[in-house]
Amino acid sequence: IIKEKMDLLSLPEHLVLFQSSFPENEDHRLFLLNVIFNGIRDNLDIKVLNNTPILKMLLTSYGCPPLSTRKIDFMILKIFDRLMATEDGMKLMLEKYGLALWIFQLSVEVEGFEYDTIEMIITIISNITAKKDIKDENSKILMKTLLKLLPKLTQSKISPKLLASILASTNKLGQFRYIQNNQLELILQVMGRHLSKEQLQSVKYLSQHPEICNSAEFQSTQLHEDNIFNEIKQLLGHLKQ
Repeated sequence: IIKEKMDLLSLPEHLVLFQSSFPENEDHRLFLLNVIFNGIRDNLDIKVLNNTPILKMLLTSYGCPPLSTRKIDFMILKIFDRLMATEDGMKLMLEKYGLALWIFQLSVEVEGFEYDTIEMIITIISNITAKKDIKDENSKILMKTLLKLLPKLTQSKISPKLLASILASTNKLGQFRYIQNNQLELILQVMGRHLSKEQLQSVKYLSQHPEICNSAEFQSTQLHEDNIFNEIKQLLGHLKQ
């Protein structure tokens, strides 16, 4: 059948490629996912995706063989992360598809050794919190997601940059009432991997005396110039309030 014109508001052959029954089906799906990932540039691209069932398919197929493999699952997370870079993409995924709740469920199921997945979850949350307008309900869910990941972070390797992102996201979400003492201990435990003995002692002292976090004496020290120290200082100050 010869079409009179090309439909520029759809994703050609997405069903054929994603649900391929050929032995090379993983390659077909990865090709499609790479096309989607590289094609997300602006809000018009989001409109094209919204005209197809592909986003719903990605959410439901994640972690579900035979449509899913580790490579495919990771590409799906990269697509969701790319969507967070646009205002329309973030609004679509959070409000229409319930991405916050989906990520929370993923944080429950992910294992501590799945570092790449944990890192991508945290990166997605970090990109969401970089935006100003997040509904309170989504903020609660995302905070609970970060707290759910804490025990797994003690089992997983984590970079200083990622730790700073976790602390920054926690501060921006503002749902401090959900943080319990045992969870704060887990945060300090994770931090201990990247701090000297002297630095860790300083942070533990601050956790016991958070009222000095905003004092002139503390502000005059060089301790908090590092992003991690800056974020933990803010967090401890908020928990005191």
